[in-house]
Amino acid sequence: MKTWDLSGMGGGYEEMCQRMLWRGVAYLAEVKPPVEMWQQVKGFKNAYGVILTDGADLKALERAIIQPGDDVTGAMHQCVMGHLSFIHTHGIEKWREHLAEHRAPEEPVEYAWDGT
Repeated sequence: MKTWDLSGMGGGYEEMCQRMLWRGVAYLAEVKPPVEMWQQVKGFKNAYGVILTDGADLKALERAIIQPGDDVTGAMHQCVMGHLSFIHTHGIEKWREHLAEHRAPEEPVEYAWDGT
C-alpha cells in the first residue's frame, strides 16, 4: 500500500496507526456506509486526541479499526479517523494526491499490510 507517515512518532505507534488506517479503508470499501456519517464526529478546538463519535455507522467503523488488545491512544484514533474521513469523502487517490502535495516527495512508503 502506498502511504505516508501518519503520526510522526515511528515504531510501534506508527505501525498501529497504519494498521488502523488500512483496516478502515478495507471496511469502508466493503460496507460502504453513508458519507454523511462524518457529520456525527465532534472535536474540540485546541485539543487533539479527543473526538466524540455518534451513530451506528461510526461505532461499527471504530470496532473494525480497533481490535481487542490493540494499544490505541486518543491521538491515534483522531488521526486515523481524520484520514478515513478524507478517504471516504474524496477517495483514496485524492488522499494520496493531497498528501503528496503537502509532504516531501521522498516521504511515500510502501506499507505491507497483512490484513489484520
